[in-house]
Amino acid sequence: MFAIYDFKDLVSLDIPWWNLDATDRVAAFLAKRDNAKVFEYGSGSSTVWLAKRAGQITSVEHDPLWFSYLKDYGALPANVSLLNVSTDTEEERDESCSSGRHGDEDKCFGNYVHAITKQGQLFDLIVIDGRARVACLRLAKDYLAEGGIILFDNAGRDRYQTGLSNSGFEIEKYSGLTACLPYPDQTYLLKRVPAE
Repeated sequence: MFAIYDFKDLVSLDIPWWNLDATDRVAAFLAKRDNAKVFEYGSGSSTVWLAKRAGQITSVEHDPLWFSYLKDYGALPANVSLLNVSTDTEEERDESCSSGRHGDEDKCFGNYVHAITKQGQLFDLIVIDGRARVACLRLAKDYLAEGGIILFDNAGRDRYQTGLSNSGFEIEKYSGLTACLPYPDQTYLLKRVPAE
């Protein structure tokens, strides 16, 4: 039971820390997209899970200790590019990229949010499961490939509601069990509204 809190155990179980039904939907989506390109905000067991199902994973992590742990893990697949992007310095501070997360009130994540802009490509799947999620969502829409989807995890949190409602995306809501929590959680999948 406690394997759910250990990165290596989660990797061995081959599960990301998302809603189970949303995980199945993403697996089906990736199975239909040869060599899918994925950009992930927030690295972890999902990074390894995605690497088994997609062609290329670019994962950005803000926490230098977690980044080092993942690099030292030694089993990241070759199709994973793991980036460590620190919080903004005082000179770089971008208030539109604050997190809203308890403990991060004094931090801004502009460099982290904008990491997607430095990749020079569009992505079939963009995973938003890290810091400054609403700011990541605002920017992600410009880097989503035709027919692509955005996964927004822990979407039920109050601080995300306005950003999700104003995103302009069609939203598939998945609520219920995750592999790692003793209570229900929400993962949303967002896609562009079809043109009429």
